Amino acid sequence: MSEALLRGLVQLFAIIAKLDGVQPAERKVVESFLGNQLNLSTTQKYMALFDTFANKKSKKKIHFEEDTEWQGERASVRDSSKLLLICTQINQEMTQHQKVDVLITMFLLVWSDANITEQEYEFISTAADTFNIPQNEFFAIEKFILNLDHSSLEIENLLVLTGDAGLDFREHNAVYYATLEGTVSILRLPSIDRFLFRYQGDSIYYLNNTPVLRG
Repeated sequence: MSEALLRGLVQLFAIIAKLDGVQPAERKVVESFLGNQLNLSTTQKYMALFDTFANKKSKKKIHFEEDTEWQGERASVRDSSKLLLICTQINQEMTQHQKVDVLITMFLLVWSDANITEQEYEFISTAADTFNIPQNEFFAIEKFILNLDHSSLEIENLLVLTGDAGLDFREHNAVYYATLEGTVSILRLPSIDRFLFRYQGDSIYYLNNTPVLRG
C-alpha cells in the first residue's frame, strides 16, 4: 500500500471511530488492520497518525449561545463529506480484496462496543457503495460480523460446522462435526472468491499453521 493510501485509510477509520468517541477496543481494531499490512515500527507511525486524526477538532470557534444540536449536525455533514471524498480518492488505488478488508474493518470498528448507531451504519454504507461492494455481500458481511450465533442466519454461501449434536440440521445451514468444540462459520464471497472464517469456542484450531482467532 502506498503512503497516500495508508494515510487515507487511517483518516477514514478515524472519522468513523470518533463518531461516538474513540475507545481502546477501536484502536485495537485499527492496529490489527495495520499490523497485517506493515511492520511494527510503521504500524506505530500510522497509529500515531490515527490518534491525531481522531482527536482533531474543528478550528472554528463555537459560541455558547449557538445551538449545540445544530453544531452537531454541521459536524456530521462535514465528516460525511470528508468520508465520501476519501473513499472516492482511495477507491482507484485498492483491489477489490482490499476494499472488502476495509469494509470488514469498519464493521469491526463500530461493533467493538456491541452497538452500531444510525450514523455509523450510514457512513459504512456510503463507503461500501463507493467501493462497489455487491449489496448481497455487504449484507452477508454485516450479519456475519454483527451476530454471534450463525447457525440460524439466512445467509447465502454460509456454512456452519458445529459440535452441537442437538441442533436441528434440517432447519439450519450447519454440519455436525463430532470432535469440534464450538462452531466454525465459513462465509464465501463469490465476487472475490474468498472465504471468511469465524470461530466461537474455547479451543485452539489452526488454518495453514495459523491459529484461527476466536470471536
